[in-house]
Amino acid sequence: SACAGGVAALLLSPAFAAATRSLLALLALPAQLWSGGGAGAVLSPLLGAACGAGLKMASLLGYYHAAVLPLILLEMEGGAFSVLGALDASCLCCACAGVCAAVAARPTSAEEGSACRRALAINIWFGDFVEACYPYMARDGYVRAAALCGAALGGAFVLPAAARSSAYLPIPIATAVCDAPLPFAAACASAFLVPFVGTLLRRMPPLAAWGLLSGLSDAKDAAGPSRRRMSLSRSSSCHSELPFSAAADQRHQH
Repeated sequence: SACAGGVAALLLSPAFAAATRSLLALLALPAQLWSGGGAGAVLSPLLGAACGAGLKMASLLGYYHAAVLPLILLEMEGGAFSVLGALDASCLCCACAGVCAAVAARPTSAEEGSACRRALAINIWFGDFVEACYPYMARDGYVRAAALCGAALGGAFVLPAAARSSAYLPIPIATAVCDAPLPFAAACASAFLVPFVGTLLRRMPPLAAWGLLSGLSDAKDAAGPSRRRMSLSRSSSCHSELPFSAAADQRHQH
């Protein structure tokens, strides 16, 4: 069996080497378009955004371990960091951290707040547990859209710069070891902030409507005493006129 395994590896290694070269060329394409200028400078971030959102959706649908992780390992076969690893850290870990941070800031229960704080810490300090935000994305279309937009924005920074890093590391360390730290830091920050703000706004009361209603309520409360004073003045004036009209009627009778 060992001999058969060696023969199979010998036969398949050229195919895997060709697949690795094709994958690396495909991942390098957005950076080449970016450096070429012109229309490529516009197309490159769009490709990056599509890859970031697609990676997030693939993970959401359960294809991370079946498809994404093998591609990351294939890209990292020489021991170097990878573009897909940078996309993993920014578009998956940081986007999930943004959702969990917003839920932890405005939890519906103490248990929910505790669970999301733990998920936030794992994503930031261990680069893992990206599925923690998926129940919130599944329940709320606005949260899902915010997370996908954050992932797309992160991809738009990573791929044009061909930034190479890895998940399963603390995000600060993943940024420090990246060969393009500034674009990667921008990708992580944007992938975190967009779902954080979107989820936080979704969990807050409608501020404009709340302010309008409270303003109307305050106006009613302020107008209440004046209305009561006006009604009292009307009633008192009516009572004062009644004796006067009665006396006038008596004078007419006389």
